Amino acid sequence: MRGYESAILDACGRRSPSPHPDRTGRSGRPVLRWPPGVAYGQVQKQYKGRGSERVEVRVVHGQARLKHVLYRLGYKVMTTRAVARQHGTSRVRTQRKVRKTLAFSKATRYHCGMSWLAVGLYNFCHAHRSLQIQREAQVRHQSPAMAAKLTDPIWSPWEWLLGPVLGR
Repeated sequence: MRGYESAILDACGRRSPSPHPDRTGRSGRPVLRWPPGVAYGQVQKQYKGRGSERVEVRVVHGQARLKHVLYRLGYKVMTTRAVARQHGTSRVRTQRKVRKTLAFSKATRYHCGMSWLAVGLYNFCHAHRSLQIQREAQVRHQSPAMAAKLTDPIWSPWEWLLGPVLGR
């Protein structure tokens, strides 16, 4: 449990100078502090047989922020379902994340680039069944970007790739 907290602090933490109370010599190591707006919670499941018997939620940092984020997402309690679904979709749509394939990324630069490409295409160019709006006899398909009111139509991959270049 403590390993995740220190890993998050190492990756995202803000380094603040350590206090140097009127002494000579070298100052101490910088202190890692949680960045503002970060919420971190853990879900612990206890299993019995095939199913989970009890789910325990533990807030590690940012209790008020975590409650606000859960409310905005429409969750009553914190679960790992949404994150696990997103990771599964990401692995299916980006073969670079699947081990033992010819497309597996060894270089971080290319891996990050292809991951962001997949995220953009998923959010702007892909209609989602769970976001459909049904009015009378018509069904309106939406992308996550349309649901978030960032754009009106579902973009083609060509429009999405050339949008910044052509100024759209």
